[in-house]
Amino acid sequence: MEKVKLFENSDKIVHFMMYAILTILAIMAFKKRDVCTKRCLTIISIFSIFLGVMMEFLQEYLDIGRSFDTFDILANTTGVIFVIIFLNNKIVKYEF
Repeated sequence: MEKVKLFENSDKIVHFMMYAILTILAIMAFKKRDVCTKRCLTIISIFSIFLGVMMEFLQEYLDIGRSFDTFDILANTTGVIFVIIFLNNKIVKYEF
């Protein structure tokens, strides 16, 4: 099957969006229990970034037809940080 490319490195937008959505969903899960504080945001961001890094390393060392890409890690991390910065000051009063 032929891969469709919109432009060079267009998959980085997908990485950014997936990790931003992952972070939002994690925050929503904790917010639903009224336990999402600044510490909670830190833990969510560390876990999400760690997950992105580990997935890239697994792609390198497992033979699954994918390869390690530093820019994927950067896109994943940027998605997480974008959400955290955006919601950091709003988390106490923001209702999902």
